[in-house]
Amino acid sequence: MKNYLDPAYLVVNDTTWVSRIYTYIFTCLNNDINYIEEVERKTGTLYKIIRFKFSEALLSEVYNHNPFKNEPTVEKFYLNVFSKILSDLSRRFDWCPTNCEVSNNIISLIFSCESDYIPAKVGLECAKLMSQCALCNYKDSFAFLSPTNYETEVQMNTDSLSNLEILKTTSVYQLFDISHFLDKDIISENSIRVAVDICYRQSVIAGRMTSNLQPQEYIFDNNFFRTLETTKLTLEDNDYKQKFIDSLSQIIYANDIGIRLHKYGKIIINKKKYDKYSADVFQMGRGINDRRCSRIFFCKINNQICLYEYNPDFHAGE
Repeated sequence: MKNYLDPAYLVVNDTTWVSRIYTYIFTCLNNDINYIEEVERKTGTLYKIIRFKFSEALLSEVYNHNPFKNEPTVEKFYLNVFSKILSDLSRRFDWCPTNCEVSNNIISLIFSCESDYIPAKVGLECAKLMSQCALCNYKDSFAFLSPTNYETEVQMNTDSLSNLEILKTTSVYQLFDISHFLDKDIISENSIRVAVDICYRQSVIAGRMTSNLQPQEYIFDNNFFRTLETTKLTLEDNDYKQKFIDSLSQIIYANDIGIRLHKYGKIIINKKKYDKYSADVFQMGRGINDRRCSRIFFCKINNQICLYEYNPDFHAGE
């Protein structure tokens, strides 16, 4: 998925500048960037998980149209805020075109980006950037992050790329592909905790869970990670990993949407017996070619959930 930042985060027109709306917009952007950085630091993936497509032409228009240049009374404050945000963001920019298969000189404007809050030339360069990326790889999906109530309207001007998925969102949580937190070079206790939290937030946005749920405290038995390793969970495809995290989220937030939570015998840990609970990842596999009944097993110790075992093919051999 390619990520795009609404240019309203970085530049506003003169009318919007006078209204001081920019203070709210920049605060939103700063909060989002801080959250992304926090997630990446916890998972050892700084500047790797969330990146944004950007072009030199778009950046040039952002600089040219910033109205703070003509208002000395706020110039220093604005420059400091703008410079810090842009410095942080620049580490996340994937510059386009870079080895791009589509010439910058023959772009067909597949998109339009219009807003009452940004200069028209800025919207045009944003549209050019997205159009070029679409022509370069039309099989990819796009995510466009905007500030709430000040979204730039993105429209596709052709039916030839009807399969191109565009996620327009005001929530930074929706930019995350939680499956990556189970990749071989990333997976850890921290990455799983982060993935479960983001999965819950995404579920709230999608209306699958309510926003008032509180996570239960949970720990990991060593056997849990041993089974993740021996069963090679990290080699499963992204859809499978997402379903695995979704099942964990339903366990941790005590919200059984489709995991068929039930007792299933006993677990012995340090010579003590505990009730064993079972939760589905996939009850009967994903289709004709995959009939694996995959499950997560856990118990409760001192009011904490203890994740104990993952079995990707519970009924194998039966």
